[in-house]
Amino acid sequence: MERVEIERRMRVQERELERIREKLEQYLTPREARQVTAQIGEIAVTVDREIDRIWGDPLVREFYRYNGRVFTARGSGLFQRAFDGTNILETLTDSNIDIYFWHNTKTQGIHWMMKDLDTHVWEATVRRMNWEEEGSLSCLSRDVIAAILEDVTERRRLAALEAPALSEEERAFFRYYEAEVAAVPAPQENLPSSR
Repeated sequence: MERVEIERRMRVQERELERIREKLEQYLTPREARQVTAQIGEIAVTVDREIDRIWGDPLVREFYRYNGRVFTARGSGLFQRAFDGTNILETLTDSNIDIYFWHNTKTQGIHWMMKDLDTHVWEATVRRMNWEEEGSLSCLSRDVIAAILEDVTERRRLAALEAPALSEEERAFFRYYEAEVAAVPAPQENLPSSR
C-alpha cells in the first residue's frame, strides 16, 4: 500500500478514535474510555493488516474490486463483506454506542461492543486464511461446505426413510385434490391462438 494512503488512513482512524473516546466518556471514566478506545484501535489495525494481506495478492485484484466494505467479484454481483478498519470505526456511530450501553451496565456494554467488533477480526482473518489456502474469500472452507452438504444429504435420506406412510384418510384427501388439479387445463390450452 502506498505511503500516502497509509498516512490518510491513519489520520481518518485517529479522528474516528478520538470521536469514539469522547462518546465513551459519557458512559465510562476517562481512563476506561481511553483503554476501550485503545482496544478498538487495535481491532481496526488488526483487520487492516488482514485485509492488506488479502488485497496485496495480485490475483485478488484481478478477480475482485474492494471498496473498504466488500470484495465484489468482477463481472458479477457476488460479494464478500470485509470492512476495513476505517469503516469499522465509522460504523461505531454515537447512536450505536448509545445502544450498547442502553439498559446495560458498563461491563455488559463494553462486552457486547467488543464482541461485535471482534466479529470483524474473525471475518477478515478467516477470509485471509481461506484465500491463502484455497483461493476463496468465503468464511467457509471447502471442507466445511462439503461436510455441510454431506450432512444435509444424509438427513434428507434418513427423513425419506422415516417418513410415515399416509393413512387411508390422507390418501383419499390428496386423491380428491389431485383429481381437481388434473381436471384443470394447462395454461397454454386456455390462451387464444395468435393466428
